[in-house]
Amino acid sequence: MDNLLKKGAGHPLGQARHLKNSWLSRTLARTSITWKIRIGMLIISISILISFMAVSITYTYKNMMSSSIEAARKNLVFSQNNLDNMLNMVENYSILLLSDEKIQDILSSRNAPKDSVLSQNQIMMRNRINAIVGSFETISAVLIYDIYGNIYDSGITLLNEESAQENLPEDLPVWMPTEDAPYYIAVPGKTIRPSVVSFTRHIFDYQTGRRIGTVRICIDESYISRTYSDSIVDGESMYMISRDNILISNPDSSLLYTKCTLPTEQFTSDRNYISVDKNYIMYEDYDRLDAWLISSLPKHIIQDKLNSMIRYMLMIGSCLILLCIAISSLISRNLTHNLSNLTSAMKTVWNGNWKVKVENHSQDEVGVLTHTFNKMLAEIEKKTDSLVQEQKVKREFQLELLNQQINPHFLYNTLDNICALAELNRIEELSEMVNNLTDFYRGVLSKGSIVISLERELHIAENYLKIMQIRYYHSFSYTLEAPASVMENTALRLTLQPLLENAVYHGFETHEPGGMIRIRIRPFSSFLIVSVCDNGAGMDRSTLSSLFGESPPGSIKKGFGLRNVHERIQLYYGKSYGMKAYSRYGRGTQILIKIPRCNWRDKTYAEITHS
Repeated sequence: MDNLLKKGAGHPLGQARHLKNSWLSRTLARTSITWKIRIGMLIISISILISFMAVSITYTYKNMMSSSIEAARKNLVFSQNNLDNMLNMVENYSILLLSDEKIQDILSSRNAPKDSVLSQNQIMMRNRINAIVGSFETISAVLIYDIYGNIYDSGITLLNEESAQENLPEDLPVWMPTEDAPYYIAVPGKTIRPSVVSFTRHIFDYQTGRRIGTVRICIDESYISRTYSDSIVDGESMYMISRDNILISNPDSSLLYTKCTLPTEQFTSDRNYISVDKNYIMYEDYDRLDAWLISSLPKHIIQDKLNSMIRYMLMIGSCLILLCIAISSLISRNLTHNLSNLTSAMKTVWNGNWKVKVENHSQDEVGVLTHTFNKMLAEIEKKTDSLVQEQKVKREFQLELLNQQINPHFLYNTLDNICALAELNRIEELSEMVNNLTDFYRGVLSKGSIVISLERELHIAENYLKIMQIRYYHSFSYTLEAPASVMENTALRLTLQPLLENAVYHGFETHEPGGMIRIRIRPFSSFLIVSVCDNGAGMDRSTLSSLFGESPPGSIKKGFGLRNVHERIQLYYGKSYGMKAYSRYGRGTQILIKIPRCNWRDKTYAEITHS
């Protein structure tokens, strides 16, 4: 075998191939970068001439398909926004109706109205309905139900009371998709029963909170279809189908309630369009009507546009080849110098020296790359310094938190009270204080967790208040208002206790009876507001303005005061969260805490802050 290999290596063909490869390698090694760029661009130009047609057609088709689909989808989203605006207007009118004083007076009767009174009520109710919604032509009819089975309408030709009662939903407020209206409308020579979309909600007595009726607002389906039919482009069609593939809105009303054949099981939230036969189907999930908003775009429209673009792209491609050859010399001369400087700087960074800045006087692609490189190094240095400082501050807060967990003064004073209760043989109060103290420190430790559930934080706060009530001879009381839906929300451990300590020690330092602390939690869509309010001594303006002031640089924060709670919240959740204080001297103090609304097991906010 070795002999055969040696003979093959000595064959004239093998020698020629070896010489050819060696010559090519030596030639390329001796050729300057400038000439390499020129030759390379010339080869690229010739390759473009050969492959331009296939590449351009493929790219153009994909681009036109994407842009056409995107335009259709934007049109779909625009139509959805128009529809949302219409439905929002209807909901606003429903609020005007249910809060109208005369309507409230008619519906709040404790007894069923007699026939004579009912007739008068129907006239007054019809006048009030038309006075409120008469200028909004989108609303076809308004039905108001009282709790005695009577129905008041806005002036419908013929009300089908049986249908109106049967189709009334129970879970309110709710939008009902297209269905036959519970009334008939007179047209020349006959009466018709239109298709409507309706919104229904309860009416409550604004004085007692008692449910006194129900309002139902109907919109003719033609107004629904008009919101998107006006924005349809040539060749496109738009309509709405229910979850079970029934057509519930279409500019052609004769097609309503027909069965569609769209593969709705393929509708996913990550794509928003599918290909069906000769059409592209764009869709949006419209939950308010429990339906799909559909836009259908024929594929031949895209193909027609493609054919008109092919000729144009042929001319552009030829010009690009000539232009590529012409500018190759200019690019090669300007490119090599800046690239060398950038390469040298990258090697310096690779060796560990980040204090590098490349001189840049050009604004071409290499200049932009050089500028971006310099900016990236500066940003990395800035982020590194910020991260180091953040970790330092975080360690200070964690150390401060550990000190607060084992606050000796609070523990000593509580133990003194326990001894005093034992000597006075007040067993019940002694047992309560010991249990509260145990629960308080169990919650404070929390297995080392910084972030805990809001329910646990409230439990810690309540145990603290119970202890302080006994120590202060029940000179103050407290209330706690928190909906069950926020109990699993995120909270930083020992957020409330410093606020309560401040309220007790400074607000009620005279130990006079009548003190009150109110803790209230109000949920919003993306955040919670925790309010801690007391009727204690309050603060003057100078004391209030210094609560959240800057600490001297390098100082060690003493205690676990309001400023530190504010800084901990901003450290973990971001600058848009924190605390605000309101106080009047002699009248009391209110502290508002804003925290994000998310489950306490979700670490997203902390991760974003730390990154």
